[in-house]
Amino acid sequence: MNASDNTAEQIAARLDAVIRRQRRAARADVEGLTHGRFRVLRTLDQAGRPLRLSELATQLGIVPRSATSVVDDLEAGGLLNRLADD
Repeated sequence: MNASDNTAEQIAARLDAVIRRQRRAARADVEGLTHGRFRVLRTLDQAGRPLRLSELATQLGIVPRSATSVVDDLEAGGLLNRLADD
């Protein structure tokens, strides 16, 4: 295999990954979730423990105020419950 074939395969693999992500995001939108809200739920699920809003924001790469807004919306929709900080 020459370098050109290898480059083409790498591009095809990356495009395939982008398409899969877009499909997952589209499915989330169909279920009434934005991509951002879905990311929050997935991050919380993968953490395996409750996260403080500041930790969640850091993991998502967003400012804490944005995390608060998304968590507020998810809580209002019954998709998560906040716990009191001890």
